[in-house]
Amino acid sequence: MFDLAYIISLCLSIFAVVISYKIRHDKNYSRVKLFGISVVNYALIYFALIAISILAILPFYTLVSDLIIFELLLLSIFGAVVSIGLLIIEIRYAKCIPRLIIPLTVIALILPVLIITDLKVPIESIFQKYFNLIVIIHLFGFALGLGGATYSDILLMKFLKDFKISPKEANVINTLSQTIWIGVAVLTISGVAIFLSDAEAYMSSAKFLSKMTIFLILVINGLLLHLYMLPRVKHISFEHDKKEYPELTRLRKGAFLMGAVSLVSWYAAFVLGGLRDLDYSYQQIMSIYGVTLLIAIIGSLISDSLLVIKAKKKS
Repeated sequence: MFDLAYIISLCLSIFAVVISYKIRHDKNYSRVKLFGISVVNYALIYFALIAISILAILPFYTLVSDLIIFELLLLSIFGAVVSIGLLIIEIRYAKCIPRLIIPLTVIALILPVLIITDLKVPIESIFQKYFNLIVIIHLFGFALGLGGATYSDILLMKFLKDFKISPKEANVINTLSQTIWIGVAVLTISGVAIFLSDAEAYMSSAKFLSKMTIFLILVINGLLLHLYMLPRVKHISFEHDKKEYPELTRLRKGAFLMGAVSLVSWYAAFVLGGLRDLDYSYQQIMSIYGVTLLIAIIGSLISDSLLVIKAKKKS
């Protein structure tokens, strides 16, 4: 059984490497970069790494430890999540979606399924065995996401001292946004692994369900920020009149509002994750979160108004 599953995985990985190479030369490809490197180059490296790993495992399959299989599984799931992200980016930025992006995404989704079908033990047993390692990965994701969100808000306020965002400052915010998205991907994968280690218990946990709801809000808010707000962030200014530039005014207020949602949601999820015993229902937790979020949104809009007043006095 393992021969078939892993040989298919190997063939698909090699095929995906070829596809990635072809996409690099597709004129319709958006050329979106992550930390200065084209996203498709990451896909090429990922699939090459999967192919090499399977080639190394196949001759010694019966001797390979569960830890190596576990790491390969996590890597394949990470690749699937990132590939979905790549597809979303292409839909947003490319002139027309390169046809090869879709089969690349499909292959990335198939690989973890093939690895799971050939596990020697139930998948929940694997996640239970390496639970502490998964928690460490989960905390790493929080460090990237929470740190990036906090630092981006601090820098945004610093950049707005001259009442506008320069292209260089916009690039810094975009880099921090990319860091946050890496954190989101890591949290998604490790969170699923934690859930599957004891699905029945987590489904009955108000704290866990609240955390997942807040995380979903984070992802939706992040998509709006990344796909709509960030490409226009350099146009944010407090020196334009509301009546003359209504679109810029909406953009500015939207950036402040989404920033508030992002920061409150990251800290709410982090606090919920750190609390072991929480004797509150799902409705109570979400009510506290909702009130806190409302206060933060009002505060962000007040901050926006104060900056507008200061900008007018300066001019």
